Amino acid sequence: STIDLLGSGTIGSGAINSLTLRAAAIRGFQNGGGEVRILADTIRLDNQPGGRVSAAGPALSGVLSFQSRDLQLGKGALAIQGFEKTRLDASRNLQTTADGALAVAGDLRLATPLIDSTVPAIYRIEALGNLVASGSGAARVDAGGLGSSLALVGASIDVDTTFALPGGEISLHALSGNLTVSGL
Repeated sequence: STIDLLGSGTIGSGAINSLTLRAAAIRGFQNGGGEVRILADTIRLDNQPGGRVSAAGPALSGVLSFQSRDLQLGKGALAIQGFEKTRLDASRNLQTTADGALAVAGDLRLATPLIDSTVPAIYRIEALGNLVASGSGAARVDAGGLGSSLALVGASIDVDTTFALPGGEISLHALSGNLTVSGL
């Protein structure tokens, strides 16, 4: 199953407490280089087991932006296709909540003061373009997610935010460009 977004505009608002998008892919069509903004206090992205989408997606154009206080990446594999840039903006934290993967066809920016896991999870975040993880502000670190594993993969990677994976591991893999880690 897919969630197909036609054109540009805004879905949701800061008044929405929680929004879950569950699909094999979120695809953008005919946005004319514009932006699709998805807003809620907590946004959860995941996929049901066995959900699949074809490897070929629409041409890349425009921006898909998720804006929340907390952004949760859940179970299964989710692809974002048809957007030149994807932004995951979480003012408090970005969390993995189950084993899964997020694959983005273009560039990906993770803007959050903290990337952590609520449970022991194995998660992969991959961008075919450049991947940037940056954040500022106070990071609230919980002791959950002992033994989690997080892999960040991109054409190039630039990291300057806080990760909290107690007893776990993080791997960073730049496929063709630079790997830059700041703020340690």
